[in-house]
Amino acid sequence: MTTPAAGGHRLLLANTVTGQVHAELPMGNQVPTWQRQLNNTGSLTAQVSLSPRLDDDTYTMLTEPWRWTVVYAYGNSILQAGLLTGFDFDDMQGFSATVRTATLWEFLGKKALVAYCGAGQSVTQADVIFSPTSPDLANRSLSWGSVAARLVGIYLANAGQYALPIRLPDLVAGSATVTYAVTDLAYTGQRLTELTQQDAGPEIEFVCEWNDSSQQAIVWRMRVGEPRLGQLGYPHVWDYRQACQSLKTTLDGSRQAFGVIAKGADNRTTSGTFTYAEISDMTWPAAGWPWMQTADTTHLSETSQAVISSYATGTLRTFMPPLWTAQATIRIDGRNPSGLPTGSPSIEALSTGDTAVMQVRDHAWIYDAQYACRILSIGSGMDPWTATLDLQVMGVWSHDDAFDSAGAGAGAGDHAHRGCRGAAAAR
Repeated sequence: MTTPAAGGHRLLLANTVTGQVHAELPMGNQVPTWQRQLNNTGSLTAQVSLSPRLDDDTYTMLTEPWRWTVVYAYGNSILQAGLLTGFDFDDMQGFSATVRTATLWEFLGKKALVAYCGAGQSVTQADVIFSPTSPDLANRSLSWGSVAARLVGIYLANAGQYALPIRLPDLVAGSATVTYAVTDLAYTGQRLTELTQQDAGPEIEFVCEWNDSSQQAIVWRMRVGEPRLGQLGYPHVWDYRQACQSLKTTLDGSRQAFGVIAKGADNRTTSGTFTYAEISDMTWPAAGWPWMQTADTTHLSETSQAVISSYATGTLRTFMPPLWTAQATIRIDGRNPSGLPTGSPSIEALSTGDTAVMQVRDHAWIYDAQYACRILSIGSGMDPWTATLDLQVMGVWSHDDAFDSAGAGAGAGDHAHRGCRGAAAAR
């Protein structure tokens, strides 16, 4: 098996605030485990070799959690990065230490409150209001994706010179209306997750990139969809047993439901009000399925009827059909096991949210066909030369298919529904 050029994989330490790279870490025998996810935090764990012994400066950096960010790079791209949170070392397990990290989304979900309080200041009693008439002009007439961007922008403004290097997307006009009460003491990351859970909510990802071609500093780029992210015209193709080395598939109907009740704030003991939304769809029961319901009780502080209704709709669209997913192990250089070019992309060309085609032949479980898929996450594989793609399977693809036009605009529920009808292709 051929391998990338020497030095293709690097493990670095960058200053969390400035993004400046200060040290290169010697990697241990175990491959770093990492994952980039759509609408989720992602992860990075790496092993550092201690033989030969680390220099004093590098060792000191590894004892300073949050001040430094661990960066795992391949070629000209950064596979994943995470803020250092600690390390584990056991001298009975050999000459290596495991470094633990928190990705940017995790940082925003643990260390950044949605409140008008700057670095070193106390919280002020001012709710964060998004509406066409918001008292903050910057929060007026925004799309839901731009609400997400503004929440991160508020963190940047509050933290000032102590903020992380984050590049925000351009704001898009819309009619999003929501109030975030300071007294909820919610974290920015929590609110971002909630936005992705709404019906037609924005897809979000934080990507660590080089600040420029010199590769001496990193920056985090916030990707926000309106509502979808990625290249949706099927730019990527893999052949099974070529650049795609293995393909697992799963059909999961455990969370299927045709009726959803979403519960918001319960103020019956004070004002007598109870915020909730109920929505149902009889399409599947009418075709022979039993009636099934589910309750969404994860938004118990929400007082807006419109927002809680959007959560209910989003839950129904996501879980009404069974979820058909696959996991593909691919070569990160796009070559086949013999090292020959295949026409499949290298990992540097991939983004979460992209659509792709998997050409399957002679699989033990899946019938021969071309399958339309969407990349939900990209992560570490079996070795440094492979990666794992978590895929949403949307069904059998062809140029005459509805996927060519509908793939970019349909919601997750629509995609999964088509995929379920195509699930007959999975024995």
